[in-house]
Amino acid sequence: MISNKQQVRQEEKDASSLNNIIQRVLPYWPLLLLAGVLSFVTAKLYLRYATKIIKVQARVIVNDEDQEKSSSGLLNIQLDGAGYYNETEKEVEILQSRTLLSMVVKRLNLQDDFSKEGSVKQSSVYGENSPFKLILIDGDSVKQTYSGKVSLTTNGKIRYLDQEYPVDTIIQSKFGRIRWELIEILDAPKEINLQIVPLRAATIDLKAKLKVLPISGQSSIVDLIFLDEESERAKIILSTLLEIYSANHVGFKRRIAENTLKFVDERLKLIAGELNDVEDDLEKFKTREGVVDLSTEGQLFLNEVSKFDQDLGDLDVQLQ
Repeated sequence: MISNKQQVRQEEKDASSLNNIIQRVLPYWPLLLLAGVLSFVTAKLYLRYATKIIKVQARVIVNDEDQEKSSSGLLNIQLDGAGYYNETEKEVEILQSRTLLSMVVKRLNLQDDFSKEGSVKQSSVYGENSPFKLILIDGDSVKQTYSGKVSLTTNGKIRYLDQEYPVDTIIQSKFGRIRWELIEILDAPKEINLQIVPLRAATIDLKAKLKVLPISGQSSIVDLIFLDEESERAKIILSTLLEIYSANHVGFKRRIAENTLKFVDERLKLIAGELNDVEDDLEKFKTREGVVDLSTEGQLFLNEVSKFDQDLGDLDVQLQ
């Protein structure tokens, strides 16, 4: 009976506390409503104008030869100074190495980044969507970042960083040998932003957007995931990366075979030379020590015996 009374009193106390809170907050309901509306509008604006990152994924088989050789289906592992590692992990490191990615940057000319002004933000412009195209022939010669606006002059030249450049002509500039191209686009902007970065910076940026992950711990299949604003650019980058990787892999195998054959040939020549030296030393030893060839001496002995037999026969005939 006493416990029921205590429970009722506690419920009355909780209800009184809730009423007090409502009474205190109620005068400020317009501010709460305004905060909710502002949060909703802010979220909508963020989703509308935030940079959209697109994920493009590819799947490739690496180390397929070693996988076929393993009849048990286990990973082939090798021993180096640091311990055991599997071949798939090595290929993963090669796929995201700076050496390989720098080749992709050079081939696709990813050191220059075009963008156009929007009502709220700048948006990336890639490939045929840009009225201008810059080809860096000497990408390694870019040592710093350049930023400016690109425009077409009245005399048909391209203006960038207060300098005018001819179109479709290889010329020398402060960022090495370059060639400008014009692309016919309807309603093309009169000005467009261009940023040129060093090869190392472009390679690091490419590496940051790329992920190479094995699908499991005991598989030679890996997933390549690339994040970028432009889906078409991401597809081309992944395709080019796999193409260069494949070409370098075949070239690497060919160089291994060539070096192996070269090594075997050199070893055979060395062994043949050593055998010739041994034969020469043997002949010198025979001559110095008076050692004769038993097979040759035996043949001479048989010839002499045959001759003696013939002479003995002749003498018998004469005696008779």
